[in-house]
Amino acid sequence: MKKLLVILIIGLALRILFNNIEYSSDAYSFIVWSRYLTEHSLTQLYELLPEGYLPYLPGYYYMLMGIGYLGNIFNIWNHVWLTYLWVKTPVFITDILITICIFKFSKLYMSGKNALSGAAFYYLHPAVIYTTSVWGQIDSLLTLEGLAGILYWLENK
Repeated sequence: MKKLLVILIIGLALRILFNNIEYSSDAYSFIVWSRYLTEHSLTQLYELLPEGYLPYLPGYYYMLMGIGYLGNIFNIWNHVWLTYLWVKTPVFITDILITICIFKFSKLYMSGKNALSGAAFYYLHPAVIYTTSVWGQIDSLLTLEGLAGILYWLENK
């Protein structure tokens, strides 16, 4: 378990290091939506955007609303790097949880060493780090839901 913790710390450090090294219109949209939703309803956001198009389910926008309120409390909006990090934090946490799920799932069928290798492969993979840390994509939120469901099903819960 100590080795898994080391992998998680290294992966998180890499995600924080690469945060906002390149402009991402997706991450910028999350910031705009997060700030907008602290003063307007989700319905107004749907009305504001062209043809009412929002690419994500409403649950994510409620999460962004909470991030926006906390961002207002801590007054982070004047710090660009910190703002991007703040909006990406849920995805970073989700990647940690996915890694733990992969480790637990893998331990059901293989040795702890191989399970650790599989978890490390996911969490330290450059494409995963780039997708979450630089682009700020939220695909891991749905991935976690699916993996957790499969894991609980296999454990008969």
